[in-house]
Order: sequence, then C-alpha cells, then structure tokens
Amino acid sequence: MNTFADRFKGLECLLSDRQSPQDGGWPQKLEEVANAPTTIVATAQVLEILRIRGFTHQDGLIKRGLSYLAKQVRQQTQPTGALQPGVSRGEWTRLPAYALWGLMRYPAVRQEKDIAAGIGFAYSWLLENRLEAGGWSQSRPKHGELLWLPGTMVAVHALERLGMYSTPTGAKRIDEAVNAARDHVTENAQRHQRQRYWEQMVGGGPCAGATGLAVLTLARGSQEHRDVARQGIDWLAANRQSWTEQVSIDKQVDTRTWRILSFSLGLRALMHPCGERDFSDPAVAEVVSHIDKLWHEADQGWAEDLGMHASTSGSYAVISAIHTLKRVWPFDPFQQLGLKVKPTPAEGRRPRGHRVMSVCEEQQGIYLEDDSGPIVRAHIKGADAQWSLLLFLAKRHFEAVNNGTGNDTDRTISLKEYCAFRGNVDPEAVVRARARLHKRLDSEAKKQTRRAFIELIEDHTPPGSSERRFALENVDVHFVDELPEI
Repeated sequence: MNTFADRFKGLECLLSDRQSPQDGGWPQKLEEVANAPTTIVATAQVLEILRIRGFTHQDGLIKRGLSYLAKQVRQQTQPTGALQPGVSRGEWTRLPAYALWGLMRYPAVRQEKDIAAGIGFAYSWLLENRLEAGGWSQSRPKHGELLWLPGTMVAVHALERLGMYSTPTGAKRIDEAVNAARDHVTENAQRHQRQRYWEQMVGGGPCAGATGLAVLTLARGSQEHRDVARQGIDWLAANRQSWTEQVSIDKQVDTRTWRILSFSLGLRALMHPCGERDFSDPAVAEVVSHIDKLWHEADQGWAEDLGMHASTSGSYAVISAIHTLKRVWPFDPFQQLGLKVKPTPAEGRRPRGHRVMSVCEEQQGIYLEDDSGPIVRAHIKGADAQWSLLLFLAKRHFEAVNNGTGNDTDRTISLKEYCAFRGNVDPEAVVRARARLHKRLDSEAKKQTRRAFIELIEDHTPPGSSERRFALENVDVHFVDELPEI
C-alpha cells in the first residue's frame, strides 16, 4: 500500500479483525498472536482511531468497545487478585484515565446504565487519588510519588471532556482537579533561556516526550498555562532532532515496557493552536518521513519504532499526528485540481459597511455589529498571537479617535512596530496570525448569525509610502466590561 488513505483503510480492516469476540476489547499487539490479551489503553486508543475514521456510537465495533471499557475499568482497577485472578490489574492511574478518555470520545452514550457506571467509577477514582500537589502518579498515591505525565495528560483531557456534560457542582470539582494538575506540571518545568522543557525524573535532563506531554496538558489551560506551553513549543521547535524520529522509554515504569512516542507528541504539540503553527516547519517533513518507515505491510498497521511489529499504540500515535496535520493544513481545491482562479478586480471587493466593535479584555473577546444587527461574538482564548494583534490595533484606533486625530494613519499600526512590540517576532507569523483570526471570526459568524464576515484587519499604505500597516477600516471601537449576547 503506497498511500496513507490505503494504509488507513488497511488498519481499519485489521482492527475489525482483532477485536476480541470474548470481551469486545483490543490487544496492544496487532500481529497475529493467539489469545492476545486485551487492555484498557489499547481499546481506548482504537476507539479514537475509529472515531477519526468516521465510526459512531451506533456501530457494533464501538458499542462492544465502550461496553468493555465501562465494565473492565471497575474490575481491573483493583489491587492485584482482589476480585478474580488475572482480572484485577492493580490500582494504576492509566486504567481509569484511559477508560474515561475512551468513553468520553462518544458522549452520546454517557447516560446508558453500564456506561454511566464506568464513567462514574473512573471519575471518582481520579478525583480521590490525586497527588497532593495536583496531577497523578503512576498508581494510587501513598507517599513521595512523582508526577506521571503520560497519565496526567490523559486524565486532564478526559475530565475536561466530562466537565462539559456535568452538573455545576461536578464541573467545579473537575475544574479544581484539572487546574491543580496543570499548576503542578507548570511547577515542574525547567527553564532554558526563554524556553521551557520537562524531565521524566528529577535531574534526568530534557526529555522531548515529556515536554510534548506537558505542552498538550497545559495548552488548553489558563493564560499562564498557555504561556508556559508556548515556551515548551519553542523548545521543541529548537530541538527537533531530539524527537522527530524518536521514542523514549518511560523511566518511571520499572519494567521499562511503557514507551513515550515522542515523534507523535512533539508534532501534535508543535501544531497546537496555542502556538504559532507552521506546517512548513522542517520538523513536520521529518516526522511524516519517519511515519512512512513505521508502516508494517505484513501486519497492516504502524509500529512504535523501526524494526518492530505493528501495535495499537504505534498506530494511534500515527493517526493522531496525521489528524493534527489535517486540521491545520491549508486546503485549496483549486490548487489541488490544478485549476486557475479568476483574479478579483479591486473594484469587485465587497464594500466595507460601518461596523461597531465592542472589546472586552477580561473575557478576551469581541462583539461585532452593524446597522443590520449582530455579526459575531467571539472569545479569542488560546490564541495569544491573534488576540494580541487585535487588541493592540483596537487600542491604537480607540486612542487616536479619542484624541481627535484626522489622520487615518494615526489609527493604524505598522508591521515593523508590532513585531518589535512582540519581541521581534517573525513578520510572517504576524500575517499568519491575522489570517487565522479572520478564519476564526468568519467561522463563528456563519454559525452564530449566518452572515458573511468581511475582514476586520485590513492593509493600510500611507500616501507616498510603501510601509505595510494594519487598520480597522470603518469600525468604531468601544471597550466594555462584558460582551453583549447575540
């Protein structure tokens, strides 16, 4: 098989064949092994692969897999031998964390009796077995255990997903647990100039896999958490040789059987929307080239490392990395089909009607309207580059108007000026941030009001100058304490 699409189809067929007819779960090993044991981690990863593939909770494979997670998490997360020999696996964090994560990938079934029982068990176990400083260790904490990033990342993502469907009281408990976990991850960050990295063990030195896990844990958190995540992304970007083709052995696992798939985690972190995503980064091509080498034709799946058989974890690492690229890659059907686009004449641009923009710094959002009514209400959180550009320009525009200036250029900012303000950021990164902001606002406007969105930040060239500047054309700016509702 030569194309990714063909390989993904082959993997789908393989996963269908490898689901256990006895319990509905999946094994870690995907090569033909008789009676290969199923695991919660592997089953959760397969359910996510199939969700990306387009399966729903109504498909038979998914129903059996979800039932497996709900049942097995209660049976396996017990002291070894507590229930039945060979069933209880021990009080390991990975069991309830991955079970909850897998179940919440299909939230439509969360209220079914057996599913709800499994979710309730995993939720209670995770909240009752946190480290005092926040986050989770490998197993039920006793004394002096270390923060375990592989389990903490999955637990944070699973609980956040559950919080979206919880009561206010439940959501508050989840927020407290998740924020404490992120605070602990932040405290463990090591500084290198203006970058941050993480270690697996205290004094163990930088670990790209641990850094990728930390970034993905922090990237959807508070402003402070996102700022630290971006510093981690900067470290990954500057040290791509340490992860684009690498797998790390988890040093906290005594048997050394748990691998941290750095090539996948690093790419997903590098492309996270909390940072300045750039698919042309050389690291992307290096990871994709490595992924091609991990394909095992005989097994019809991807391996964790070169020379190994295909596995569930290896295949999930590849699919999640490619899925991340798919979300950020700019798709142009005209370019893909080799079609020429008819140039739009300058006079054909849509007219810029008068608009009013309310800006709320505390909510980090805007409310845009015109004479016909609301256009969009958008919170621009988790996108610091976009928000910073819009806020800087809005303040300049507001101050110039209040000062009574009659010069249009006084209401604008130059690209050079703004790059200096942001610490000499790359001008192309600023241009990309503006494009992503417009794309975000256009998408929100279509969902909220079904109105066409006209670009907010426009180019402005002063008379007799070639200097590139940004402007808010035909916009009144107001700063408010709270955004109006649509």
